[in-house]
Amino acid sequence: MENKICKGIDKKAIARFKDLKLEYPTGCIIAKAKITDCIYVDDKFVKEVLPKNPEVYRGLVTKNNWDGYGFKIEDVEEIEPIPINGKLSLWEYDY
Repeated sequence: MENKICKGIDKKAIARFKDLKLEYPTGCIIAKAKITDCIYVDDKFVKEVLPKNPEVYRGLVTKNNWDGYGFKIEDVEEIEPIPINGKLSLWEYDY
């Protein structure tokens, strides 16, 4: 998935998942997905899921007393990278 317009590979982020042999550019949309659930995440939830998959959930335990929401996504589909600027949150893109 090489695209000269995108910013390159985020080596620090990808190091966490090196066993999966993934590469993805930063500064680009690289997939589309459906949000199927919004999940309340607190310390109790973190203690339940962290042992199940520490690599995925490690980011939840970067501070004590975590309190917020996470999203369950399904139907993830890789797409050709689309360059995007800015720090984006949840949004729709007319693909």
